[in-house]
Amino acid sequence: MRRLRLWRLHQFAADRANVALVVLLGGACAATAGLTTSVQGNVSALLDRDWRASYDLLILPPGQGDASATLGFVEPNFVTSSTSPRITDAQVDRIRQISGVEVAAPIGVVGAVRTIGVSPVFTAPASASGVFRVEASVTRSGGGITQPVYSTSGCAVLERRSTQPPSPPITTFQDILPTDLGSSIYLAPLPAIPATVLAVDPASEQALLGDAGQFLDPLIRLPAGNRQAADFASGSVPDRFAFERDVLSSLKLSDNPTDRQKAVVPLVVLDSPMAPTPLVATFQRLNAGEATPAGEAELGAVCAQPKKFETVGTARVEAGGSLRPFERGQVLIPWPGQTSAPDPGPLSRVAADVRPSVTTGGTYTPTGGGSPLRFTIKPLGVVSVSSLGSRQGGSPPTAANYGNERAYRELVAAEGSPLPAGQQPDSSYAVAPVGSGTLQAIAPLATSAAYVPLGGYDPAPMTNAAESTKGAVPPSLSGEGLVAGSPGAVTDLAGGRALRGTSPIDAVRVRLSGVTRFGPDARNRIEQVAAQIASMGLSVRVVAGSSLEPVRLDAPSFFGVAAGPSSDGGATRADDEFSGSQEWTSLGAALRVYAALSEGTRALLGLAIASLAVLGAMGAAMRIPVRRSQVQTLVGHGWTRANVRNLLLGEAALGAGVMLLVSIVGGLSAGFTQMQALVTATLLVAYGLSATLTTWMALRARTSPRRRTARVVRTSPRTVAWAEARPLIGPLTARAAAVAAAAGCLTAAGGRILRAARDAGLSRIATAVVGVVQPQQWLLLAIILSTALAAALIAGDVICRARRRSLSILRACGWTQAQQAAVLDPPFWAFLAPTIAVAGVVFWLVDPGRNPWAYAWPITVCLLLTVLVHVNDRRTATGVPR
Repeated sequence: MRRLRLWRLHQFAADRANVALVVLLGGACAATAGLTTSVQGNVSALLDRDWRASYDLLILPPGQGDASATLGFVEPNFVTSSTSPRITDAQVDRIRQISGVEVAAPIGVVGAVRTIGVSPVFTAPASASGVFRVEASVTRSGGGITQPVYSTSGCAVLERRSTQPPSPPITTFQDILPTDLGSSIYLAPLPAIPATVLAVDPASEQALLGDAGQFLDPLIRLPAGNRQAADFASGSVPDRFAFERDVLSSLKLSDNPTDRQKAVVPLVVLDSPMAPTPLVATFQRLNAGEATPAGEAELGAVCAQPKKFETVGTARVEAGGSLRPFERGQVLIPWPGQTSAPDPGPLSRVAADVRPSVTTGGTYTPTGGGSPLRFTIKPLGVVSVSSLGSRQGGSPPTAANYGNERAYRELVAAEGSPLPAGQQPDSSYAVAPVGSGTLQAIAPLATSAAYVPLGGYDPAPMTNAAESTKGAVPPSLSGEGLVAGSPGAVTDLAGGRALRGTSPIDAVRVRLSGVTRFGPDARNRIEQVAAQIASMGLSVRVVAGSSLEPVRLDAPSFFGVAAGPSSDGGATRADDEFSGSQEWTSLGAALRVYAALSEGTRALLGLAIASLAVLGAMGAAMRIPVRRSQVQTLVGHGWTRANVRNLLLGEAALGAGVMLLVSIVGGLSAGFTQMQALVTATLLVAYGLSATLTTWMALRARTSPRRRTARVVRTSPRTVAWAEARPLIGPLTARAAAVAAAAGCLTAAGGRILRAARDAGLSRIATAVVGVVQPQQWLLLAIILSTALAAALIAGDVICRARRRSLSILRACGWTQAQQAAVLDPPFWAFLAPTIAVAGVVFWLVDPGRNPWAYAWPITVCLLLTVLVHVNDRRTATGVPR
């Protein structure tokens, strides 16, 4: 018995090809299990990290948000004016009392603050004399779009300053003031741009934003409730807002009780950066020989003829800083030849214009599936950037022309506001800028995969789908255009009630406590709280597990903004349409990622195991001729069939043991897991069944060797090829079937990888997870493909040894190496077509319903593997390269 064991060990070790195949399959088994475990672990870890944003539920008034949530999306600027009933304070209190609610942060749009509308100014030096004409224009560019904002022109007759008092200047400009340095000439004012005023609960908002919410500290320090001028200390309004501080002081000292009891709206002014907004001024002088105009009417007539002037210089300055709320700085234009312009000081002091006007949401219609999804926003009329909601094209009657833009939203008076529509805000309330800040701390949050818009004060940028490399499209200046702008100020809920009425809340963002890891328990808990809030009659969106995803937004009539009236719903031209790309909140993105990648990984694992099992069966089947020869020899020496069976099965057990050992050693490097045990057990079962079948087929061999008769070597290589290939039909068939099955399975697995990435979507969280997981999936596929190729080459050792014996006879008969190599080609061509066909059939069985062009992949891979194996056969058997 001991001699039998030693011989068994000797036979197994002597079959180097078999040992190599077993070690190869064991190593591939360990790699498959390890990579699969790593993929699943990475998916879970990344989702645990990124599946929750700063809040879990978005609460909207009844019936609002349905259009923007079409197809599972929520528009980024979801805080818009809603129709009554809005969300009440009592409903917010009830939400906060629900078990598990950590933060409930209300937010609403309560008004708009207009910029001051400063006048650009230049100072003509005392030495300047003559008739000068100045053209000034402001434009904005971005995303391949150029938008006119402002343009004006005018003339002035300047005299050289002398000791004698100069005569009164003649000018068509807005104003001209003599100074010590010359004449300061004021152009028409820049447009007054509205910016949103938001109302929040400062404490809840800070809890939601964390460190990024520190700009709300001035509101938190104020006393609660409705405030009057007496509630504001002298130092509560910074020096930057001295004019508003003086207004508060006058209210405190007023003899009129109505003034002293006037509601005061505290504001934190937000200094949001403006897109580059250059002002370009062109200076011209009246041509020599032209008569100097004698009066303003004559000057106006001459000024309307630009050809009578010659250009003497241009200047370019940035005007965007003056298009911010409460900004009173001048736009100083240098005179030609000057490097800087003197500051003559403000022309006048005017109060900030804060109105209880709100912006409605856009009307979106889905326009087809595909990726990314596509929506069309309904166009309204043409509006001037300084018209405050007027639907009349063109500019208001001033000395300047203001740009137009297409409106897609409406700026309307806030419903329930104590201020009647159109009334100036000088009798119902006053404003107190108690601080200023920026939203730059929120910018890093917006780059996270877990980020979803907070509403109102973090508008989403938009890029031109046709000009994506040219930056973002500038936001709307009128507040009604396609791209929402940054807010101008934030107040608290008490200030919001003073502006908008008793219900200033448009949305509530809710975050739950104790929810950490992504899983069914956490999702069920969030759904339960969502159901409780929905029972109050509010619209609830589950934002946990959501992520930003690009959508295509088509804006008809975007470029059709010529001056003149424009009706809603009129005919539009196709070339007027603008197509932009913007990120919207895709609900349920994390669950889609988990489902797609988990299913794809399971499919990939199954196909990998199937490929390894087929390769193991191929290795066993390839050795059937060798096993039959051994059976004949042993039986001829008096061995019983039982002893022969035990020998062969024992050798197979040694192979299984080596495979198990290699798999375990390889798995220990990453920790032996249940996945490792599953893959190893499956492969061992397949290998054991193949070895048993091989032993059974070998025992069916004849007990006495067949008498071999001398045969004449035929001169036709084709005839010799088929005569030599006949005993190897079984091994050749087994190898061809294994290569075809592996090619079909592995290409189907590659298709599953691509499909899983597509099904995961285009959201940020999908991009982040797929970017980490997909390379590991491709690596696993490459390992199995390499294993298939190596196994096919190793298993060909049996064929090559038999062919070397046959070719040695041909060589002794004087055949050249080229003739010997030609003997190997006919079987290759005969097996090529069936092998490719089997690969296609396997691909169809594993992944049915694919596009016919997809079958090019299994055919290509199968052809490549088959050719490489055949080239190796030629080199090994003859030493003749292909």
